[in-house]
Amino acid sequence: MRTASSLLRNVVILEPQSVDAHLDLAIALAESYDLQAALEETDRAVGLAPDSAVAHFNRGRVLFYLGRSEEPRRDFETACRLAPQMTESRYFLALAERQAGDYPQAIASLQEVVSLQPKNGMAWNLLGDALAHQARQKEAIAAWRHAVSIDPEDTRSIASLVVALRPSDPAEAARFEAQLTAVEKARHISGRAQALASEAIVSMRADDWPDATRYLQQAIQICPDCAIKAELHKSLGLMQCDLGDLDHGEAELRIARTLKRGDPQIDRALALIAQVRADHSSSGSSASSP
Repeated sequence: MRTASSLLRNVVILEPQSVDAHLDLAIALAESYDLQAALEETDRAVGLAPDSAVAHFNRGRVLFYLGRSEEPRRDFETACRLAPQMTESRYFLALAERQAGDYPQAIASLQEVVSLQPKNGMAWNLLGDALAHQARQKEAIAAWRHAVSIDPEDTRSIASLVVALRPSDPAEAARFEAQLTAVEKARHISGRAQALASEAIVSMRADDWPDATRYLQQAIQICPDCAIKAELHKSLGLMQCDLGDLDHGEAELRIARTLKRGDPQIDRALALIAQVRADHSSSGSSASSP
């Protein structure tokens, strides 16, 4: 990001009146953890365009990360007024309100966020937390249910439901507890599969193909339903083809294609295998001709 910041500083020098140039530099500086310099650039952007919702949002976000109290709220409120459909501003406004302990206003802001973005699981989760803080337990449970319906692996909302439902509905609390355990177990397995895939890459770089094959096969075996399953079959299939084992390589690539349609690398490899087989068949026919 140092290089990006340097380049963007040059852009600002060449176009000092460009709001976008100042904002781009501010974002790069924030990503480099230079929040004070980022704030200075957002100040300049707001000075150049006081009616820019994006400029106010970015200044508010930097102020929020700096841990300021009321300052980010003012910028987020201005951004919401200037661009009512800009959900990012309203979401961060809710975070700032919650940080200030203003839970009633945070609830109102989050309700607007989920109204604009009904599939925003993080907002539903935060809404549930804010409602629970105000002892609005039934509404909190409903919000957490929404979050879990959007993302069945949202462990925060699932855990909140376990605690909230245990006194009134222990059976359902137990069901959510089982769901939580299953998600955590799947994540552990997925992490182990990722580690094996990384070991396979190290082995490939060392030209240790037997070990690379073994690691990938182990990863597939322990992770039958992981998100990375398609990539594991693809990597194993491509490696086997590189080693001349077209039969096993093709089988792995076909599994990968059923899991990940439209991957150009998989399609290209299968097309090449088909061409190699066609060429071999043609050669065999020619050799057997009188």
